[in-house]
Amino acid sequence: TPKERVDVIVTNPPFGGQEEDGIETNFPQAWRTRETADHSIPYGVAGALLNGNVTHHSFEDARLHDPRVRMLVGKIELVENAAFTAAFEGTPQHYCARVTLITATGERLSAESGGDEDDLATPKSNLKIEQKLCVMTEGVLYGACRMEILNGLWQLQDIPDAAQLPSAYPLE
Repeated sequence: TPKERVDVIVTNPPFGGQEEDGIETNFPQAWRTRETADHSIPYGVAGALLNGNVTHHSFEDARLHDPRVRMLVGKIELVENAAFTAAFEGTPQHYCARVTLITATGERLSAESGGDEDDLATPKSNLKIEQKLCVMTEGVLYGACRMEILNGLWQLQDIPDAAQLPSAYPLE
């Protein structure tokens, strides 16, 4: 398959994707590496390459233990891009990254994110926020419940105590 013909996947996140020392002890033994499980850049990149995106489904047991994910994770190298780190540290802040796949024949396929309307630091329209909530809660929240929570979130600034939120929206 094409995924098996990929020799190396170079990922250029800010700071080279480095986590603080000791963070790996917070994860299951099988994922105790410098970059680990559901918070790791390699895992997210592998999941996105296999499934087209990263959602809550990406962290279900079947995907966490998918041998194709582990195969791709093993091919991922994190290399800091100084310009991306500077953009992250700058004002306004930008979340830039690049992923480059290098095939067995030497072909390079690259894609970048950040610094545009989809940058994490760029304010989002209400429609974009609503669409993302729907995608991220698919299979968890439905119809009226989702809309009630969404409407409540739009009124968040009017809630005097955030401790009221869990009881206001019980999930069953």
